[in-house]
Amino acid sequence: MAVPEELRPLTQELNSRLRESPSIYALTTAGRSPYWFGSVLSSVILLAEGDDLVYVSGRFDREAATAAIVVVTSRLVISVRVGSIEGEMGTITVQGVPRDALIALGVQAGETPFSSEAFSGWPGELTITAEYAGLDDILELPLERVYDGNDQVRALFEALKKDLLHD
Repeated sequence: MAVPEELRPLTQELNSRLRESPSIYALTTAGRSPYWFGSVLSSVILLAEGDDLVYVSGRFDREAATAAIVVVTSRLVISVRVGSIEGEMGTITVQGVPRDALIALGVQAGETPFSSEAFSGWPGELTITAEYAGLDDILELPLERVYDGNDQVRALFEALKKDLLHD
């Protein structure tokens, strides 16, 4: 059975945004995508159906044979972990929790506000940590830096701050 017509735009957007991550791009364009990639996409699509994608980040670690993906939609946070078993890709865990399950939010800015550049690069590259009730792991975002992606991370931080404060 093919993906229903109404889910094709979401499928295409998710696939495209995941491939913005350099390690996921390299993994999925080197001939064939790994066996788990299609299953992960399908799982995320089922959870994200009916929502808008807000943020997508992914990372593949070739040495550890593991992958991580985080998708933030208008209503959910979806965490994907692909674990290794003796160096081979093995377990796949896909979890979704409501965005309002956020219980702690942290941020690490990369620049000082006292720059002689008149704040031109402020706040620099951001690293976000987010803890959700119901997720096994504390999320650290972005999973992998992408070219010109800091605006997306900044926008995500502002959205998550509203989630935390229930604004």
